[in-house]
Amino acid sequence: MGVDKVPPEILTETLSFLGEDVESLVACTVVSRLWSEIARPLRFRRVSIDTERELQSAAAGEETARMTAMIAPWIRDLRVRTKGMEAASTTAHGIFEPLAKSGKIESFVLKREGDIDTGLAAQFTETTLYRILFLPTITQLDVEGIPVSKNALACHPRLQSLSLAENCSSIPNENYEDVFMAGTYTFDPRAETEGGGGVVVSLTASIVGRERRFSHLVGMNGWALRKLTLVFDWSDEEVAETLRVSMDALPALEFVGLAFEDVRTFSMPFELEDFFCVERPSSLREAHLLFRHVVEEPQELQNVPTNGPRLDRMFDLRRHPKLTRSTVHMTIQHSFNPKQLGDFDLREYLKNTFRRRGKHTKVKGQFVELRVIDGE
Repeated sequence: MGVDKVPPEILTETLSFLGEDVESLVACTVVSRLWSEIARPLRFRRVSIDTERELQSAAAGEETARMTAMIAPWIRDLRVRTKGMEAASTTAHGIFEPLAKSGKIESFVLKREGDIDTGLAAQFTETTLYRILFLPTITQLDVEGIPVSKNALACHPRLQSLSLAENCSSIPNENYEDVFMAGTYTFDPRAETEGGGGVVVSLTASIVGRERRFSHLVGMNGWALRKLTLVFDWSDEEVAETLRVSMDALPALEFVGLAFEDVRTFSMPFELEDFFCVERPSSLREAHLLFRHVVEEPQELQNVPTNGPRLDRMFDLRRHPKLTRSTVHMTIQHSFNPKQLGDFDLREYLKNTFRRRGKHTKVKGQFVELRVIDGE
């Protein structure tokens, strides 16, 4: 780090030791060691703290607290990994208090290992570390294993991206209207919903068990969504609940990617067709479908439906005039010898399903992959 990059307060303290007695010069070596620890965080305006390591002894905790007190005003990127409830200790308070008071954090990554029950979750929400979640300066937030409520997320008027892991449960209730579902969100910081929250323009999430929350999100924020990537664990109820609205409810949608895991049928669900069959021209530019089929008996691959006519209706350029790329990738997982496939002809299946399509259908880049599972 050049001298011009050194905070003046720290530079003044370091240089004040020069030219003094031996005792002061010895003290200077302590400052130099501390300087070696804080130089990198100051250079990149980023600090990473592992509470289990930093709090393994009282001396280590005090040294970390002294460091954060010195550099807090310049830190913009904070990354914390914690385990158990050590974040509730007095030493942890001393470490995070300067960072919470600085009000300068813009990117915050908070990872907590292990499960957390309701009692511990309530205790964790009282810590100084948790208080940093509410800083209005945060634009990027990545949380794992920490209870996060809608109230915490509503404090970020400039939030641009949010990543919530599967284990970020709500506190204290599970009302689907009050809590964001697990996933990765991108917001438009220039706009807000009627309730004062951020406007979601992109969402990547696993929809398993969260159909009602997704429906609520579409109802409140569907008009602004431009990119949507969802993973389904195949079930008729789940697909029907999630795709019960058409793309008409998503007028700004430009990209959609839907992955269906553990598929037990080769017939595409009617709800999937209804989702793409809009009444007015859409904004869609890219659409990608992924099906992971599980076939237990070779007879299941005999006389399978091609779904071609359904693809014609889904990817009709008259409905999606801006569509430039659409793909369907099918992985057929089986545990029997491919020689037992019987009447299933992969080439003929490809022709019937993908290549013999109507002139208004936009679907290219199709793949069908046969994959052996269970190590057989």
